[in-house]
Amino acid sequence: MKFDTKQESFDGTVSSEIDSTLYNFIKYLPGCIYLKDINGRYLACSDYLLTDSALASRKIVIGQADHDLFDRHYADQLRQNDLQVIDTHQTIVAEETIRLSDHVERIYQVIKAPFYDNSGELIGIIGNSINITSLKQTQAALQNAKEKAEIANQAKSNFLATISHEFRTPLNAIFVMAQILAEQNLTKDQQSAINTILDSSQHLTKLINDILVFAKIEANKIQLHYELLDFHHLISSTVTNISHQLENQSIQLNIHYDHHVPKTMLSDANALRQILINLLSNAIKFTDTGEITVSVEKMDSTRQIKVSVSDTGIGISAEFLPHAFDRFTQLDSSYTRKHMGSGLGLSICKNLVELMKGDIGINSTENKGTTVWFTFPLDESNHTFNTEETKKTPPLVKLNNTKVKKKHLLIIEDDLLNQKVLTTFLSQLGCTFEIASTGKQAITLFEKSNFDIVLSDLGLPDISGIDVIKHIRTTKKGKNLPIIALTAHAFKEDADSCLQAGANEVITKPIVLSTLQSVIQQGHHVSTA
Repeated sequence: MKFDTKQESFDGTVSSEIDSTLYNFIKYLPGCIYLKDINGRYLACSDYLLTDSALASRKIVIGQADHDLFDRHYADQLRQNDLQVIDTHQTIVAEETIRLSDHVERIYQVIKAPFYDNSGELIGIIGNSINITSLKQTQAALQNAKEKAEIANQAKSNFLATISHEFRTPLNAIFVMAQILAEQNLTKDQQSAINTILDSSQHLTKLINDILVFAKIEANKIQLHYELLDFHHLISSTVTNISHQLENQSIQLNIHYDHHVPKTMLSDANALRQILINLLSNAIKFTDTGEITVSVEKMDSTRQIKVSVSDTGIGISAEFLPHAFDRFTQLDSSYTRKHMGSGLGLSICKNLVELMKGDIGINSTENKGTTVWFTFPLDESNHTFNTEETKKTPPLVKLNNTKVKKKHLLIIEDDLLNQKVLTTFLSQLGCTFEIASTGKQAITLFEKSNFDIVLSDLGLPDISGIDVIKHIRTTKKGKNLPIIALTAHAFKEDADSCLQAGANEVITKPIVLSTLQSVIQQGHHVSTA
């Protein structure tokens, strides 16, 4: 549509032929619109370019090039983009930065396209630049906040991991000494007191483990380790190991297998065991009488395994149920709450299940019971399987009275309390020993004396226990010597590091003495080659 009315045109001249609709379109279109010739001189520009760039009038712009208006550093960047359009005859999208006399940098999202005359000859470029300075500042602020949050989160995770590790050292002394005392001729009241110490120590150990797993989840450091495992054995051994918590309780613990569930499969044994332990611990915590049932079934429609833990306990209210998997959420948060816990158990289960590409859910009726179920993909294997691969620390049981055939041990431990508890226990077993408080001292003692077994902590003040183990394995007399690593680090990768260094066994603190006794009794020269 044409109007005879004279208007100011795009380039600042007056034309009676300009289409007023097109003029207004360009005038009010957001962004700095401009037309340049082949040499980069401005032929026309919109009002917005003048306002946004703090330029006084078109007279300052028209006929000028970027090098006439902006500092060379910025003008070079703009001209380079113009030449790319001219050379390629292609539209480009880029970011450009300019700074004017007000000394304020402006960042623009630009689109530049080739501009042709009526004969099709390239005569310049046309562009539109949108000021995104505020957006960039907001993005930078968000990125800075994100980085600070990540640093703070990492610091928190490191703190949790460190403090959990440090808790294990004094806890080990309490736990081991209580086990030693439990074997003495005690009165009924004394035995009851010792049992309370043992139960509390095990409860604290569970809390520490939850904190460690939570710290790794928060730091995105949980990695799954798929291996061929005897799934039936994993379920039954985990249930057996946790059944000691049911002593003096009128609760029956059941396992129901669907006969279609394969015996062996590829999965992460540690993740499955952690999930099952947390679910069983919760069920035991909230069930006074009745039964707890572990059900395992194969879901043919989705080729998944479904594991359910059901109890006849107090159940969960409808109000609380939607928050059951939230972190730090507890059924009863009052000061007088009966059931202890960190509020992390179900949240950890949810994270582990999701890592395994599975699903988890909960059904509950208050005062009738709860069922928590989870699924994970089935990856069957027809390979033969040795159930020894799934062996784990047994539950706390009474020590046997059999003296260990006299053995001479090298104890590598820097903590005086842990030295005392180990030497007290080993003396009762009839063993002799020498103690090293540092890695260098351990190597010196090893070179001077002959030992039947080495017990080594990992966190030593000079060189690590891992390096000590590696050194021992390089020697002729240490090549096949049984080495037991004692560690307050509870993750699989920590145990793997010990085994790769040459340890034959890894025992996590706090130490279950029946486990240590069994390992020492069975100690023999094992080839690690």
